[in-house]
Amino acid sequence: MSKRRIAAFAAAAVMACGMCCSGAGAALSPFGSASVTASAYDKNTAGFVTRMYDVVLGRKPDTKGLNNWVSQLNSGKKTAADIIDGFFFSDEYKGKKKSADNMITDCYKAMLDRSPDTKGRSDWRKRLDIGMTIQAVCKGFVGSNEFKGLCRTYGIKPGNITPRLAKDDNYERTYFVYRLYKNCLGRNPDGAGLENWCRNIKGGLTGAKAAQGFVFSSEYMNKLNAKTNDDYAYSYVEMLYRTLLGRHLMKMGVRTGEIKYTSSRLRSSSTVSFSAMNSRDSAQRLVYRSASS
Repeated sequence: MSKRRIAAFAAAAVMACGMCCSGAGAALSPFGSASVTASAYDKNTAGFVTRMYDVVLGRKPDTKGLNNWVSQLNSGKKTAADIIDGFFFSDEYKGKKKSADNMITDCYKAMLDRSPDTKGRSDWRKRLDIGMTIQAVCKGFVGSNEFKGLCRTYGIKPGNITPRLAKDDNYERTYFVYRLYKNCLGRNPDGAGLENWCRNIKGGLTGAKAAQGFVFSSEYMNKLNAKTNDDYAYSYVEMLYRTLLGRHLMKMGVRTGEIKYTSSRLRSSSTVSFSAMNSRDSAQRLVYRSASS
């Protein structure tokens, strides 16, 4: 046999050996694969937890972590919802600092075993955009029939998530407070402020009282006092229309004197200013409906 033929034969043998050792034709590991589905994992508690490590954290489970979660699931101390909450609220996941869209995609893949549809992504994105956290999204997902079906596949209880924060508890309430920040103060809410107002309203503070707190705040009054005399009255009444009624004041056809008179009455009487918002629930419904129309 010539040297060329021997070299060719040796090269072919090496290639064949390499393909064999690399596992060609064998099942690939699911870790790090963006398209892997629930069918790639064992249908037991260990398979469910392993899948969470892969889909949510993007890595293989460490032995201690895997055993801990599996033990708590098997003993009944934890449900699938607890596992979801633990992974999405872990320091490791928060440290990834993912965008809102990417977090929503993770929720769909982890809990519904599919990619998000356009409308669904948009609906859940609204919650994150007004200051709610990913826990509000997880709460909605774990209550779905799709998630319950996924849990049945692994033989575990779905459970539920109770939000830690008041702002994650109710979309309409949080949106109500968000609009007060945007329409009255002209800015996005800070996290602590949003949570504080949502907690107070959940505890019984009426919508009228909450609106008064914004309108008569030093932050708003300083903004208003910086305006010229001609602008002052109109700006005040326009803000009240946007904040309380969800629409703009129709300036055309309204005499300046009438605006100034209305402004004067409203600024001096909180009863007149907020008579349309005499209860927490009616205030929330009023603002939510007007803003959604």
